[in-house]
Amino acid sequence: MNPAVLLLLASLTTGQAKPEPLVVESAILSLLDQREAPAREAGVLDQMLVKELQTVVAGQSLAVIDSVDAVLEVERSEAHRDNASGRSENDSKVKFAEKELELARYEVKRLTDRIARFPDSASPEELERRNIQAEKSAAALQDAQLEFKAAKYELRIAEADLKLAERKVDRHRIVSPIDGVVVKIARRAGEWVQPGEIVFRILRLDKLKAEGFIPATLAPPDLIGRRAALKIAGDDTPHFGRVLFVSPEVNPADGTTRIWAEIDNPGRQLRPGQRGTLVIAPE
Repeated sequence: MNPAVLLLLASLTTGQAKPEPLVVESAILSLLDQREAPAREAGVLDQMLVKELQTVVAGQSLAVIDSVDAVLEVERSEAHRDNASGRSENDSKVKFAEKELELARYEVKRLTDRIARFPDSASPEELERRNIQAEKSAAALQDAQLEFKAAKYELRIAEADLKLAERKVDRHRIVSPIDGVVVKIARRAGEWVQPGEIVFRILRLDKLKAEGFIPATLAPPDLIGRRAALKIAGDDTPHFGRVLFVSPEVNPADGTTRIWAEIDNPGRQLRPGQRGTLVIAPE
């Protein structure tokens, strides 16, 4: 057996007797993930915050598109929100209308009681005027309550408008969709970009995919999850990982099936496109 394979086998099977590894002699490394970061708003690239080969994390700002107008819209929305908030908390009109209605009803009751005791002390017309005044006060209270309720709805609308304005400002940032390394910058500061236009390309390099083929008869159901080690020619250091995929299909021409393992690459010594020997630990 190839000495390199024996070395890998020893690293995977310490303490195990008579291991029977699966060996993929020519596994090829490829990317697990790569993404493009597009502009989300039209405008001039105002700031470029990263350089090529810089390591970035998901959500990190890569560039900023001119957002002066969007920031001003946020300030306007904040002022509208604050104004609506004040009106939604001010129930003085409702309280005043309640007092007026209470007084009007008291006047009607007092006049009604007086007429009951002294029928000639007030005319029917005067009682009717008092009743009409009470009805007006009740209508005024209803209007005040509706106005107060509308102020609360206006506050909700103002808060939603503010969130939309803040979101628009955020959309002027171009952000990294993944942890990775910037490998391409397609535009420079001062250039105009359109929504959807690709500005950055990011590769995930801390983990890679080692892919190859094995005879389908050697692919047991429990292969997924097994430890694996990759040896690159000229590099004595094994790189470890686990099998994450075994194809359910078999190539009818040669009876092989495709598998791949996720290989840790914290120091980025490995590169996509390299080939090596992949050894999969026995059960």
